[in-house]
Amino acid sequence: MAAVVHIKYFARGASVGLKPMTLKKLALATCLVVGLCLLLIAGYLFAAELSFLHRATALEATIVEVRTDSRGKGKGSVPAYFPMVEIPGSVGVSKVAVETFSEQPVYRVGDKIAVLWDPASLRCKKNTFVEKWGGFTLNFILSLVFFFFPLLHYWRLNRSSEATDGGQP
Repeated sequence: MAAVVHIKYFARGASVGLKPMTLKKLALATCLVVGLCLLLIAGYLFAAELSFLHRATALEATIVEVRTDSRGKGKGSVPAYFPMVEIPGSVGVSKVAVETFSEQPVYRVGDKIAVLWDPASLRCKKNTFVEKWGGFTLNFILSLVFFFFPLLHYWRLNRSSEATDGGQP
């Protein structure tokens, strides 16, 4: 209980002589922090993906096994199908798990699948736009959404202050 009062005391700016912080300003500051965190995560994902793509080789691999596992969905679980591929020309590696899955049994043994293979990290990804850039794109768009509201508020404040000043600096 004392921590809640203490946080409210600081939010009003009473301890350091600041103007009281309204709930709207607190929400805008929180949006700014969340947007910055998401932008940092997006930057990390972008750098990691560029590093992977720089080392990876694009090739067609043959599915040699399809593993099943259950994934939680809502209140229950659904089966998930993970393809295992054989990388042509790889030494000492017989089967590699592809970093993808499907809830429908779309993968069949003997089918070919376009993958990106990095022999240094032994990672194998399906060669699609979503698999390569999906995490980065989602985090970047979410960071823009969280940045939008504080920037809109800042723009409206500047616009209203220019209107009251008559446009004079």
